[in-house]
Amino acid sequence: MRPAFLDPNRRAERASAAPQPPPQDGAAGSAGSADAAPTAPPPDPRALHVADAVDRWRIELVRLGGANAMVDIAALGETVLDVSAAHPSGIAQLYAGRTTPLTNLVRERNALAAARKRARTLQQHAANHASRYGLPPTHLCIGIALWLEYPPTPEGADGGPHLAASDGEPAVVPLTKPEPLAPIQRRVPVLLRPITLGDAPRDVDLTLEHSVEVNPVLVRALRARGVAVDAAQLAAEAFNGFSFNPHPVLERLGNLGKTVLADFRIREKLIVGVFEHPGQLIVEDLDAAQDVLVNRTIVAALAGDRGARRAFLGQELPPVVTSDRSPDHERGIGDLSIDQQHVLDVAAAGHSVFIDAPPGAPASQTVAAVIADAIGSGRCVLYVTGNRRASHPVAATLRAAGLGEAILDLEPRPGWQRAAVERLRDGMEVSAPQLDAAGIGQIRTALAERSRQIAEYIRALHGPRDPWNISAYDALQAIAQVTGDRPGTRTAVRLDDTSALALQGRGLDEARDQIVLLAALGAFRVRREDSAWYRSKIVDQAGAT
Repeated sequence: MRPAFLDPNRRAERASAAPQPPPQDGAAGSAGSADAAPTAPPPDPRALHVADAVDRWRIELVRLGGANAMVDIAALGETVLDVSAAHPSGIAQLYAGRTTPLTNLVRERNALAAARKRARTLQQHAANHASRYGLPPTHLCIGIALWLEYPPTPEGADGGPHLAASDGEPAVVPLTKPEPLAPIQRRVPVLLRPITLGDAPRDVDLTLEHSVEVNPVLVRALRARGVAVDAAQLAAEAFNGFSFNPHPVLERLGNLGKTVLADFRIREKLIVGVFEHPGQLIVEDLDAAQDVLVNRTIVAALAGDRGARRAFLGQELPPVVTSDRSPDHERGIGDLSIDQQHVLDVAAAGHSVFIDAPPGAPASQTVAAVIADAIGSGRCVLYVTGNRRASHPVAATLRAAGLGEAILDLEPRPGWQRAAVERLRDGMEVSAPQLDAAGIGQIRTALAERSRQIAEYIRALHGPRDPWNISAYDALQAIAQVTGDRPGTRTAVRLDDTSALALQGRGLDEARDQIVLLAALGAFRVRREDSAWYRSKIVDQAGAT
């Protein structure tokens, strides 16, 4: 079943490009040929695995993404604000780029109440969309293009004659022309301007960004039928300085569409909604990159190809460095553990790995360290999160480490393209910082000395010592265990070195036996008459004193 927002021609092209099975003996295709048809080479198992996986991933993406309003504006449902009947003065204020309250667009009281309710619902939907996909979601749609699209005729069912075998002799048999498939009604937005819906006291403010885009779905439909469309030039023609007039662009697109698209027309509408959706772009990327994906070992491994998986399992990862590193050999930023440093070593070696961080582990610190290590090595890195909130602690860690100028955070807000271009331009113009090499060298020397002292302390603490062949740490652990027992030891007896050395070997067993014998003889039993106070008589305070 074809998803609703996929290009209908793309499936047909993939189906027609699929290899056809060789004709069977006696079939029409072999008639009149003395030589046997060449045997087709066996299919590549890796390519089959990747093709099957791409199909599965496409279906899953469509299921997760849902419908796309860029292809069918009906996908917006009720989450839409229609301002087609807005007051002309309010539209002029909005087109001029000034913040426009909803009350300036909708003047009638009942219609204004309904518009405010829809705007609040749209705000919440846009916030959820931005958090989930990281896209600046809200646009003003200017014009809706409608046309009929006829599905392609099934291959071999064009109604013409074809050859068929009859008693071993080919014969021309006419086919019955199939019933034509019903056309598909396309309803796509034409021009899209980013718009911000801001909160105001008892109202909603609308602000347009100074940019406009021609819907790429409409552009692709025209180009697929041989019409050369310069989308960037058309978008630029809608502006005359700060003045915005979309009508000439709509008229020109209408004339182009009428020449190649059936029953094409543009309906003038103004609709605010969430149009951008990643599903269409990702699915198209999958279709376009399928030949490239076959050559990627990691993709083949994810697709289930055993050979690719064996290639990954056979890779040798860098060894784990358990000792404290010198400052010259540390990676990343911050105080990292041995496991985190190993993650950086593996990533820097170019391996594709999956890192399983237990609950409570500083995953954002590890990610920030990987990004910082890539920046310090002159490499570029793209960090994509499952949701927008996950990127906040990583960006904060990088900024706290002084790397704010080295990152480009694509925030989901209108005008992000222009902000990204300006940020890149500013980044390329920044001169190299002046570093205090001597001061940095002194800090590293001091750190190396402190690291050496700590290492010496650890060796002294854990190194075995004669004559008992135990470490100071072992002795501290034994003392902690003895003093922690309940009831604890109450003796005040302490042994000198000579007595302690005499307990080595069988001396300890002999001493233990003697102590047990003394206990049996009552040496440790306290009697009343053994006390110096025994039979003492104290009858008054003076005697007690």
